[in-house]
Amino acid sequence: MVFVWLLSSTVLCVGTIVAGEEIAVIRSAKATVHCGPGNEYYATQELKKGERVWVVDRDTNGWVAIQPPLGSYCWLAAKETKLLSNGREVEIVGNQAVCWVGSLVKQTDYRWQSQLSVGTKVNIQGETQRTQADGTQQLWYQIDPPAGEMRWIRIEHLGAI
Repeated sequence: MVFVWLLSSTVLCVGTIVAGEEIAVIRSAKATVHCGPGNEYYATQELKKGERVWVVDRDTNGWVAIQPPLGSYCWLAAKETKLLSNGREVEIVGNQAVCWVGSLVKQTDYRWQSQLSVGTKVNIQGETQRTQADGTQQLWYQIDPPAGEMRWIRIEHLGAI
């Protein structure tokens, strides 16, 4: 499955951020991206001044939902998948497989926001073995964030382009 993102032809006024898949630019020296709309949600990565993000939604508390920036990833238990013949993609075989939001900032107790249906295909970025609560090892895939998944950033870090 291929996703193509088209740039909006809407012209934004300087300083205005409009939701609905508009592009915004990071105007702070550093901006922290979170897995949810609040500081209580863990950081997933840091963006630098001049980087661009796709704005998906805006809430009333100063948080903006964005498409996962370049470098974002999720974790998916391999037991919920089958590896496809190209070796770079898996297909979901488990019912409502959960994707856990990854973090480039620190290792943490992960949260999830997406469940994938049987037959969904996702790209693999990497893999790792993790020790489970019962002491057994389990293979996990690092995957591209699935369609519809979001990250959050404070609106004061964004400017229109």
